[in-house]
Amino acid sequence: MELIGERIRLRPVDDSDIDLLHSWWNDPAFTGEFASDYPKSRTEVEALAKSAWFFIIEGLSGGNKIGFISYYTVREPNWGQIPLNA
Repeated sequence: MELIGERIRLRPVDDSDIDLLHSWWNDPAFTGEFASDYPKSRTEVEALAKSAWFFIIEGLSGGNKIGFISYYTVREPNWGQIPLNA
């Protein structure tokens, strides 16, 4: 499945992307505050990319890989909720 816009394409991560994802994930300048638990090994990044919906962001002119996006289901039923009796 791909999603194609006017200037970018989102496509699923494949095996050829793992080395690049690994370098991005371990670069604080790239991830900022979103990847707080680095460094991660290549094996950890590969497992993470396969356990969630990860997509590579590519520019349509030239096909340059410019980033990634992911989403996943939070399975904690009360995640983000504050108990009223606390």
